[in-house]
Amino acid sequence: MLNERITEDFVRTHFKNDSMFRSIKFEEQKTSNKYIKELLKKASKKGTGKRGYPEFIITIPSIIDLVILVECKSEIKHHINKKNEEINPQKYAVDGVLHYAKYLKKDFNVIAIAVSGEREDKLIVSNFLLRKNSKEKELSDKKLLSIYDYLNIFEEKEIAEKLKDQSLLIFSSELNQELYNYSIPENERATIVSGILIALQNENFR
Repeated sequence: MLNERITEDFVRTHFKNDSMFRSIKFEEQKTSNKYIKELLKKASKKGTGKRGYPEFIITIPSIIDLVILVECKSEIKHHINKKNEEINPQKYAVDGVLHYAKYLKKDFNVIAIAVSGEREDKLIVSNFLLRKNSKEKELSDKKLLSIYDYLNIFEEKEIAEKLKDQSLLIFSSELNQELYNYSIPENERATIVSGILIALQNENFR
């Protein structure tokens, strides 16, 4: 039996393993952002006029007008509807995430991500960009990207670099403390931390 929780776990793991995870706010099927909460108060995919949320809502505290939405489906046949088929946010991942995005795009720039599949090597991913009050634009990337790459989609390179540096500093400090707890000498700790930071630039190692 297919299980959507498996698909969600791939997405959750992807972002939690990102080196910039500490720089974002990652929420599941809810949000503490009062503006987003207000905009989604009638966004039920069933069309009941009640509140609705995608699987994941990602915000970046230093970029107040940007939100990343993720909608998941376990079956790849439910990733996107067929041509001439009626839009169905409940049934299809793409329809679902764009459904939520339309409620936010008046006040936010939105990156909408649809993810389908139960095998990590067979995941189908669609990425969309919706600038404020604009029609969605599907991106050429067909995979989950890093937080840094998603920020660069909005040409927020300077902010992305600062957040990346901040995350690395936090990571380095925590790692140094952990190595200290194992009684590793200071000169060796510096070498280990430097080596790991360099190795993290390699996607396979990361």
